[in-house]
Amino acid sequence: MFYYIAKYIVLFIINIIFRIEVDGYENIPANGPVIICPNHISFLDPPIVGAIFTRRIFFYGKG
Repeated sequence: MFYYIAKYIVLFIINIIFRIEVDGYENIPANGPVIICPNHISFLDPPIVGAIFTRRIFFYGKG
């Protein structure tokens, strides 16, 4: 539940402050496994990716 609350808060903030453009969004299937690899232009990539996509995202990273 926290994921969805945080998602809509971040999406609201993103829509106010930034102009986000997603290329190739139509190529992502509605269901099934998908690997999404953002360019990591900034530290805001994980929250932006989590907020923009309609599917739940599970993040994996080297710590």
